[in-house]
Amino acid sequence: MKTLVTLAACLLLAAATSVKAQGRLPDARKKELLSRYDDFKRKAGLTAGQSEKVDSVNLKFFKSVSALKTASGSKLQRYKRYKALESERDQDMKAVLNDAQYKEYKRFQSAMKDELKAQRNKQ
Repeated sequence: MKTLVTLAACLLLAAATSVKAQGRLPDARKKELLSRYDDFKRKAGLTAGQSEKVDSVNLKFFKSVSALKTASGSKLQRYKRYKALESERDQDMKAVLNDAQYKEYKRFQSAMKDELKAQRNKQ
């Protein structure tokens, strides 16, 4: 169950930060993203309880983002809602993680965004 939640969180993280609509991720890419997410949790030194809470926060965020993709409204309205959801997730993460873990979380998040931007620029 944890693996499934983690996989869902990774996949949705990749989908949420990508602006372009793309096809499904190949299995190799899914495994890579799951591995990187697990590495983040290991580097951050999350306890079992924290890990479950982080997975829960991410799952809540990704469900909201998924619903947002099919929501009506202008691109600007959806973007503003996405930013509000992102801010809410950051606040939830701050409540779960200590300062050092939160910094690691932000580093991981930044690295993933940079990688996805680079990947989009190749296409």
